[in-house]
This record gives sequence, structure tokens and C-alpha cells, in this order.
Amino acid sequence: MSIIIGLDAGHGGSSSGTYSINSAKDGLFEKDYALDLTKKVSERLNEHGIETVLTRSTDKNPGDVSERAKMLIKAK
Repeated sequence: MSIIIGLDAGHGGSSSGTYSINSAKDGLFEKDYALDLTKKVSERLNEHGIETVLTRSTDKNPGDVSERAKMLIKAK
């Protein structure tokens, strides 16, 4: 039995989430930090033989929560 873990970075595209206190300087928003962290977690899990499914891997809006849940359920 293989393990598959779904990772949801949330915000993306025009849905930026909140901003960092440095966003005026670095231009980064919640969506940027969440995507970066999600990719790093995915890489680490993959290194240990655990398959991952990401709701987004680029700066696009992943849809509402129910759409993301359906996508992850289909991946199993």
C-alpha cells in the first residue's frame, strides 16, 4: 500500500491572501510563502518515497475548497 499525501497551498492567482510586513519591499504575499513551503514539503516527502499531490504548483487560483478536495480525492 503506497502513501499519497495531498498538499494544498491555498491562495493563488488574483487571490493573494494576506501580505507580509515586507511586501512593499519584497512584493511577497501569503500565496507566495504558502506555495514555496508546499513545494519544499512535497520534495522532502518525495525523497522518502511518499507520493504527493499538490492542488497548485504555480501561481494560479486553485478554485474553491470543495473543488480542491474533489481533486485530491480523485488522486487516491
